[in-house]
Amino acid sequence: MPPSKEARRTDYDFRYWSTIPGRGEFVRLIAGLRYAFPLRMATLMPSFPRLAELQERVAALPELQDYLGSDRHLPFTNEDVFRHYPELDAA
Repeated sequence: MPPSKEARRTDYDFRYWSTIPGRGEFVRLIAGLRYAFPLRMATLMPSFPRLAELQERVAALPELQDYLGSDRHLPFTNEDVFRHYPELDAA
């Protein structure tokens, strides 16, 4: 019997998400969540030590450090997707 539509979709989803840690968007996502929800992320990240370590190691790469220190890098602001939401940021 061939796999169901749901099984094929789930397989695709898992394959997609397994590629995220090796891509640049991952670093921006975690950094953005830490900016938007600093209290909550400080509470959550210890539950995912390998995720936190990976994000920090990738962000520390010399190539990314050059970019992060350049004028091409746009810092987070309250006009951004990752704006700080104090009313939603519960530890």
